[in-house]
Amino acid sequence: MNKTIIILLLSLLSSSINAQWLGNYWTADDMNGNTHVLQNVVNEDKAALVDISAHWCGPCYSLHQSHSMAGVYHDFGPDGTNEVMVYFTDVDPGSSIPILQGGSPSQGDWITGTEYPIIGPNGQGAHVDGYYTTPGVPTLYLHCGSSADEISTTYDWWALFSSIKGNCPSAFTFSGTDATLLKHDGVPQCPDGYTVEVSLYNSSAITILTSADIELRNPNGQLIATENWTGSLAPLNKTTVDINHVVNSEGIYKAKVVNPNGVTDPRPNGDEEEINVVF
Repeated sequence: MNKTIIILLLSLLSSSINAQWLGNYWTADDMNGNTHVLQNVVNEDKAALVDISAHWCGPCYSLHQSHSMAGVYHDFGPDGTNEVMVYFTDVDPGSSIPILQGGSPSQGDWITGTEYPIIGPNGQGAHVDGYYTTPGVPTLYLHCGSSADEISTTYDWWALFSSIKGNCPSAFTFSGTDATLLKHDGVPQCPDGYTVEVSLYNSSAITILTSADIELRNPNGQLIATENWTGSLAPLNKTTVDINHVVNSEGIYKAKVVNPNGVTDPRPNGDEEEINVVF
């Protein structure tokens, strides 16, 4: 038993030494039958993050449960700035939906709450794995243009995004004025009650963000506050903004950033976020 554990650990560690993409783009179906063509994503000048994992792998499940990839996909995927695509692959040939839902011998439920494509059942994960020489799991490949490098696994979504941004700058080139809100459930207590915090992100690669309005709507959809933010937010950076309005009831509120630098936002995707207020 000890020998088996040692061999597995060595295999996991070796993934950072010998991991390599074989240079061909894969096409695969996710667990819902949707077809994904990696080359199409790369041709659109997006970054593509491929998580090589297995349902029985403890470190893989810990990475998955950190929600670092979920955060990147939520904010920078198709429903956000649309600059990054994320794929999870279960490379075990025996992968199935019941197993990915938490059935034996899975480490847990990989499906609930996962918005990005899951590729595994019907041998599709093993098919994707055939395009790489990865001796261990988990391994993250970042496809950017005609190359794909292994990047470090991290439990922090902003650190993961920073790694993607640093290794694939060609995916983040929008030069106009653009602001979005990042996923953030901050509800700090103040002397009078509770207020809502949001993460404001300057999604322009060139233009400094100096002003924006952040609207807050209650669970009934009524506009209850508008925070006029001013400052100097560098391109591709974020800051926390406190909406100066006391919230006295629980529920799902919605915050939306409008009028970045006094103009209509040319890329409205990702401008609105739900805030789950729980006292």
